[in-house]
Amino acid sequence: MPTPLKQHHEQKEDLQQKQNSSPKFKTFQYIDHENERFQELVFFARIASFAVLTVIVSFFLLALHLAPLWSFLFASLISLATIVGVPRMIRSIKNRTKE
Repeated sequence: MPTPLKQHHEQKEDLQQKQNSSPKFKTFQYIDHENERFQELVFFARIASFAVLTVIVSFFLLALHLAPLWSFLFASLISLATIVGVPRMIRSIKNRTKE
């Protein structure tokens, strides 16, 4: 006859070890709600500026008689590069002035 598996007993032991090793409570961590709100505002401002910049660049490229598909593609890439590049450039200038 096959012997019964003892997994149930091992699972109880594992559960008891986990309960003994983990703390019963966490220490209080203060959440800065003002910083959180500011980060949300920056996030939505970046999305809005990306959209507006894409429309302006796309209009400019369409005025230069570029095909609409290429115009939208290039406008999106230029806007993305601007939205990502400007904050990095500001940080690098700020780091240079600190040194």
